[in-house]
Amino acid sequence: MVKLVEIELRKLKRRKVIPILVLISNVIPVILAVYFAMLPKGSPIVGNFPSYYKMTLGYTGLLILPCMVSVLFVLVFSLERTNDIFKQLIVVPVMKKNIILSKCLTVSLLSVGMMFISIITIFIGGLCTGKFEISWFFVGRVIFLSLGEAILIPLSCLPILFLTILCRNVILPICLAIVYSFIGFIGAENLVGIHPVLSSMNLIFYKNIEGLEINGNIYISILNLLLIALISMLGAIFVFERQDQ
Repeated sequence: MVKLVEIELRKLKRRKVIPILVLISNVIPVILAVYFAMLPKGSPIVGNFPSYYKMTLGYTGLLILPCMVSVLFVLVFSLERTNDIFKQLIVVPVMKKNIILSKCLTVSLLSVGMMFISIITIFIGGLCTGKFEISWFFVGRVIFLSLGEAILIPLSCLPILFLTILCRNVILPICLAIVYSFIGFIGAENLVGIHPVLSSMNLIFYKNIEGLEINGNIYISILNLLLIALISMLGAIFVFERQDQ
């Protein structure tokens, strides 16, 4: 499995889309840092550092990261189909379910990497505003929330993995990934416990001090996330093992 993940990372290393995704993951903290820095000191909107990272991680977790993770799921499968690599893989002793698991682990690792870079950008942006006091408690809080998003958001995007394998093309899954992410973003008040991304955010910010408006039953959110992720993974393995590559 480790070797398969290493191979996946090497293949993606040559893709120009990866630096683009890393750049996109840092757009929100940069924009919000500039916004807060331009506000007058007496403005009631300025708030404090939790206000800044709450908005940053809120937009990232609800919209930006689900889109990027979904695109990565499509990308890791489109590489093989574009170059007919699957036809070569089936003649070597590699189980198809291991191929899927290795790709999921690869996307999860990339998600963690992008969020680590975003963490650095959040702190730099917060310091550059010149208006926030950043304590060690807030440092730990940002790291905890960011890693929570990096781990749980890929889990919530497994339906896109299933659709990618089922459709066997690129355009339709990417379009569905964008729609999937936007539905979660605009339905933040009503779809908690129904939409996996919102269930993930409810878990990440459960009993949060930041006041992010994601309210829903925590147990229903856990059940929703795990059930849809499990069904999507089993469905992806079932379809993939029966496809003639």
